Amino acid sequence: MPRRDGRTVALPAAAHNPGPWRASTQSDAVVADTAICEVRGADDIAYYGGYLIAESVARRNQPLIIAAPKLLATLIEIHAGMACTCRLEPLAGGPVPCQTCQISTLIAEAEGRS
Repeated sequence: MPRRDGRTVALPAAAHNPGPWRASTQSDAVVADTAICEVRGADDIAYYGGYLIAESVARRNQPLIIAAPKLLATLIEIHAGMACTCRLEPLAGGPVPCQTCQISTLIAEAEGRS
């Protein structure tokens, strides 16, 4: 994938834009320095000040969206060192997935595998 600095980044077919993500020069958008060509608006870097990730984003939501790639990468790294500790006996409300399994589910959702 082309970057604003001219370098390319190879992305798996189902991958999200790797980031970093940042606030756009337009007050309600989030952009990246790396393009994902199949996404509409990737050519609007002059207007947005980067490759469009999201627009019409409330300012209070921008920090969370901007942090998303780092949050996911950190969660994947932490998850790699964890082991499943699910309870084998169901409680009154049913089986309780352990934190490892809950994190597995969240990572799968973020990667579009759920």
